[in-house]
Amino acid sequence: MDEELRDFLKRQARITAEYTLLGERTPKDKQRYVFIGRRRGGFSGNTKYQFLHMLRHHPELDCRYFTEERGVYNELCDAGLPAAYFPSRHAVEVLAGAGTVVVESISFRTQIYYPLLAGARQIQLWHGVGNKKIGFLLRGVPVLQGYEDDLLRDHSDYDLIVSTSPFYTEEVFRKSMHAKEFASLGYPRTDVLYRPVDKQTLVGCDLQAYSRVRRAAKRGPVVLFAPTFRDTDMNPITQNVLDLRRLVELFAEHDAHLLVKPHGRIPLETGTLPDNVTFCRSDSDVYPFFPLVDAMITDYSSIHTEFLLMNRPVLFFWADFDSYMAVDRGFQFPFESMCPGPKCRDAESLIRELENVLTGGPDHWAEARSALRDKAFSHQDGRSAQRVAEHILQGEFAPAVSGQTVS
Repeated sequence: MDEELRDFLKRQARITAEYTLLGERTPKDKQRYVFIGRRRGGFSGNTKYQFLHMLRHHPELDCRYFTEERGVYNELCDAGLPAAYFPSRHAVEVLAGAGTVVVESISFRTQIYYPLLAGARQIQLWHGVGNKKIGFLLRGVPVLQGYEDDLLRDHSDYDLIVSTSPFYTEEVFRKSMHAKEFASLGYPRTDVLYRPVDKQTLVGCDLQAYSRVRRAAKRGPVVLFAPTFRDTDMNPITQNVLDLRRLVELFAEHDAHLLVKPHGRIPLETGTLPDNVTFCRSDSDVYPFFPLVDAMITDYSSIHTEFLLMNRPVLFFWADFDSYMAVDRGFQFPFESMCPGPKCRDAESLIRELENVLTGGPDHWAEARSALRDKAFSHQDGRSAQRVAEHILQGEFAPAVSGQTVS
């Protein structure tokens, strides 16, 4: 071990010890709620929308958004939203005093700041209602061999895990994670599908992409391509089997627009794009785009499940289906029942199905989409964040004064 690495490990150990002591000794403020987004604290997903709801409807609480991204912190501050930037001393103190931390992934469990959360209530909103294996069900997956202990640790000991329906609660989350309580309350990020997009909602969005797509939606159909990541690091956007040139030509023929939203774990350089193609930043919030989108192309991503709330066509592009099933995560359920749309195994079949959508051809999957939507979402009313708030603001965590709405 060289001296530089040895010094780094010593610093890490010293910081961990300091944070552990601080986390254990700092009194927890039951009125303080800290929200942590996925990976390094991006402002998107369920944590974003629950945070905005709590700020608007429960100003008596001390709500902060915690991030390790300087750009996210600056954007939140510019929007007048309370944020904490780690590793500042302010962020350390905010985290150490939190009575409740609200998250939507497991990434916070592996961060150096985690010991600061000792004694805090942990609310897990999660980030998808799909068909990929998650949590405990990943044990035995070839690409994740050797991580069994990590899977158990990171998916256990939550105070509350929020689901979208009894089906997902019983068949997915109880089998994949451990918590004191599971509740089918709905996902806060789907609330944006039921109301006009306001200024705060657009914080964390790719504003340039949003403006382009809004203009495009007035001229013709918009199709969203939103693939997920691969544990094998294969890039589903730049793989050779996806004929992007032919896609662009097809969209031009029908005055249509292609919106591409890469997964946050997919690196991508776009360069100069045709007028009928927009790439949305991979770290940005795509849910405000949904009302502008006429159809979706995806692969194994859970994003298609929430798009079912729009009741619009979904196409599945599975060029690497065999390797994904054998090496990557695989599915929890038979894909026929959980993927209500054409399954395209090559570029030719994808083009054919897209042409049918763009020309207003027959929609053979509407009934199957509705059936899965109703199985996945018990609540389809735009009030999920409200239900989560009402659920967690009870007993010893009830607000000191009654909630009120801030205009």
